[in-house]
Amino acid sequence: MNNARPATVIILGGLRVGLPPLCRRAIPLHRPRVSPHTSASIPCRRQSTAPPATRPSGYTEIAQPPRRPTTQGRPKKNPPAGRLLKGPEDEGSAQEKINSITAHASTGRLYELLRIEASIGDFQKVEGYAECLMSKHKEAPNMRIYSALILANVNPLGSIASVTDYIRQLRADGFDLDNIACHDILKVLAVHPDYLLRSEILEYMQEKWLQLNEAGRHDLVAGYLRDNSFEMALDEVDHMKGEGITIRAWLYDMLIYALCKRGEFDEVLRVLEGRIADGDDNISTLLWNYLLDTSSAACHYELSTYVWKKRVQTSYISPPLGVHLNVLTAAARQGDTRLATDVFAKLSSRSIVFEPIHYELLVEAYVNAGDIDTALSVMCVMQESKLIPTARMTRSLLKYMGKDEDKLNEVFESLRSMAHYGKGVPTAALNVVIEGAIYQSNLEKAVEFYKTLHEICPSGANIDTFNELLRGCHYSKRKDLALLLASELLALGLKPDQLTYDRMLLVCTQEDDYEDALLYYREMRIMRVDPRNGTLLLLVKTMVKKGDGRVFAVVNDMEGRGGDIRANVNRIKIWIQRNWVGDKEVMERGLWGED
Repeated sequence: MNNARPATVIILGGLRVGLPPLCRRAIPLHRPRVSPHTSASIPCRRQSTAPPATRPSGYTEIAQPPRRPTTQGRPKKNPPAGRLLKGPEDEGSAQEKINSITAHASTGRLYELLRIEASIGDFQKVEGYAECLMSKHKEAPNMRIYSALILANVNPLGSIASVTDYIRQLRADGFDLDNIACHDILKVLAVHPDYLLRSEILEYMQEKWLQLNEAGRHDLVAGYLRDNSFEMALDEVDHMKGEGITIRAWLYDMLIYALCKRGEFDEVLRVLEGRIADGDDNISTLLWNYLLDTSSAACHYELSTYVWKKRVQTSYISPPLGVHLNVLTAAARQGDTRLATDVFAKLSSRSIVFEPIHYELLVEAYVNAGDIDTALSVMCVMQESKLIPTARMTRSLLKYMGKDEDKLNEVFESLRSMAHYGKGVPTAALNVVIEGAIYQSNLEKAVEFYKTLHEICPSGANIDTFNELLRGCHYSKRKDLALLLASELLALGLKPDQLTYDRMLLVCTQEDDYEDALLYYREMRIMRVDPRNGTLLLLVKTMVKKGDGRVFAVVNDMEGRGGDIRANVNRIKIWIQRNWVGDKEVMERGLWGED
């Protein structure tokens, strides 16, 4: 028979608490109370090692004489700082201190000390005071002692198993959990989470009409957070604020850290704004730094901006350089030029030597804000600072132009205007305009832009300029223009790179007469430069369709290369065997070396 209970929602002292379904039979938390005392003598301590017998729900135990709460096997107090193990001398000195205190302390004072030490989780002192109360002061076991023993499990070495053991013992002694004990259990659950026990305690408090006080509700939220029940924790905090309860700083901190760890930065910002709106602005510098670090690393613009304006602009905190770069990245993506320039100002005040990545992000910020003139001006300033802009810096400009010819012309006219006023326009800025024209399948306009390059860019064309034009020649199948460009780049004294050769090879392979392609391929082999895999496969397919036996030399070169192309040589040979249109004997000798 399935004893699992469905999830319920109860109202506890005006508090809505969601209870998850129970998947096992829990410890009964309410039994008919028996007489608390049947003997004036103090019974001997005993500890059962056998597991408790399973009983049906609602059972009633036979009344027994009260026993001393069993503390054997409980964890002891943590060793002092810097000590991994606690030696006999520590135990002895602690016991001597307990003896000196209990020698002259009154019963009332011992109960006060018992509660104080329980709240900090000092097992040894709690057990010592409890033992003194029952043996020397003839106190019978009572809920004040049981509550202290339960509360002592707030120690990191405590456990829910110890709590449930004490619940069994106090039930056996005829006691019921009172309001203090229930709150103590919730406090322990805030350290050692157990959602089943928490649900049972809340149900019990509802049945007994026990009110959950403010401290208990704080412990309840802490337990939810330790149990990763973030939605329930946030709902409870909202209900507490709605009822006018002041949320304590430690719970706010715990909530913010937990949400940041989970990456819920929208909720973090909401909680943070609510906390400050409630007048609690006493937030530690450590937490502010943590918020800025985690939110900027995740490029969460809203939270990063909020913390930056609250604490960095006002010079309350000075984050490390990596955090500055993260905030600059978030600002660039959102096009927040004010935040981006403020980051630059902060870096400049620390005498930082700016790197290309800083300028790249600043350019991206202005482009995303639609301020193209300023974005291009930043590139000019970068060149004046002896940092040559590269194609990487212009990706945001290329994305901005896209397929829009008007935006392409806008960028070009802006460059021409800067050159007219004597600004040194970097070559990379005009290269991206040429690249944009190629992307828009307008090779003629790209060539027109190239013809104006010597007027706009003092440094003239570079190899990237010709590589972009050759890409356009490949797309437009303009071998004639590609050969002219190849002659011009040599006349300018530029050295072709691997991409230049590769694109010339692509252009020439598209023609029926691919002899020029083979010439470029031989030149690449002499220079020990390899074509890209796709280019090499295109050359092989073109030669196979013509039955050109020189293809086998290319295949042999593939076997000498590394990477994917070498791993697929056998598959390429099989494809050649199936698609060969020339002499079969030539093919067999070329592929397999057969006579």
